[in-house]
Amino acid sequence: MADGTTAPKGALIAALICIALGLASCGFAGVTTVPYVRDLADFVSDVGGSFSSEPMGESLTVTAGGPDGIVLMSTEAECTGDGGGKPVSFEEYNAFGTGASVDLGGVDMAGYRLFDTDEGETYTISCGPGLDGRFVAATAPNFLIDGAGSFVFGIAAAFAGAFLFVIGIVLLIVALVQRSGWRKRNQGPPQSPQHPLPGGGFPQPPPSNVPPSNVPPSANPPMGQPQVPPTYQQPPGTGGFPPPPPPPGAS
Repeated sequence: MADGTTAPKGALIAALICIALGLASCGFAGVTTVPYVRDLADFVSDVGGSFSSEPMGESLTVTAGGPDGIVLMSTEAECTGDGGGKPVSFEEYNAFGTGASVDLGGVDMAGYRLFDTDEGETYTISCGPGLDGRFVAATAPNFLIDGAGSFVFGIAAAFAGAFLFVIGIVLLIVALVQRSGWRKRNQGPPQSPQHPLPGGGFPQPPPSNVPPSNVPPSANPPMGQPQVPPTYQQPPGTGGFPPPPPPPGAS
């Protein structure tokens, strides 16, 4: 056969590997990010019961209860502050995720900024002058600091898993198309339809071991086999006897 005796398997194997890796990556992302988001939601709920958000451009004060502080905000904004006799240094803005937000007293908080604090010190914080939205400051929980790297890695794994899954589906479609084409190219000739005979049944092909009847017997049999004398063919109209000899003098 032109394409071999087995169907092509390369694209099918690659598709199954990509789909398996994609599902595993998405599962890992769920294990690492879901607990983080759940703890963050609990933290925000506690903050909402203890603190009230302020409009962008206003100032609020917070007493640090740990080595790190956090500013939750409804939109990305720059923040300034001071406490303990020195200005506050804020880290980069971190969003909760594409299309994700955390509700705080009816306000959707889209992300946060972390800042260093000294426990027991009071800090004055202001964010987003001239912007619409609200913000609130509090002491950052330990899980938010320690688990931030795992959360970011989980988000990356989710995107990688989704990409691998899509690639696997595309390869699976390609593999199915290849195998379908291979079957069409390697299948036998189409069978002609057979019609039943008047008495029932279907016509059978002649046996292949019967010699054709129109081939004359060999004049010289193979060596070692007795020669068969020719069969006498009686002429028609003689009644089974040989013809009489011609009369004398007949020419």
